[in-house]
Amino acid sequence: MNSYSKTAVVAYQKSQTNTINELALVIMLYEGTLRFLKQSIDSIERNRIEHAHLLITRSRDIIAELLSSVDKKKGGKIAIDLTALYVYMFRTLVEANLTKDKEKINQVIGLLESLLDGWKTTKQSNSDSIDEPLERIASLRADKARKSTSIYG
Repeated sequence: MNSYSKTAVVAYQKSQTNTINELALVIMLYEGTLRFLKQSIDSIERNRIEHAHLLITRSRDIIAELLSSVDKKKGGKIAIDLTALYVYMFRTLVEANLTKDKEKINQVIGLLESLLDGWKTTKQSNSDSIDEPLERIASLRADKARKSTSIYG
């Protein structure tokens, strides 16, 4: 193997590692958010309102970070769908936190669990692209999110 080939292989392997590490981080963020949201429901049921507030706020902050990390230039339609979903989840958690509404929290949990399945599928396939497994999930859920984030509606 010549020097150029070795350099190309190393670059490819580094790219693969970065992709896997990014996916692992996204998965950890989703799992943490789900854990916080489930704990917030438990706190609401136990009338631990301040604790529920802190957990919902943590979840909302993670979703805000996920929203800010969407690469709209490279992501195409999937980036638009994920952005709409993250905005919808953020707004829903703001509302849920004001009223301690467990149903709204459960809506966000359902969305996160669906998306998490797509991220895990991507990680297992060691795919360079997140588009294929997530596109189906995001497009199914994005319509609902777009309607909820409309300024007219």
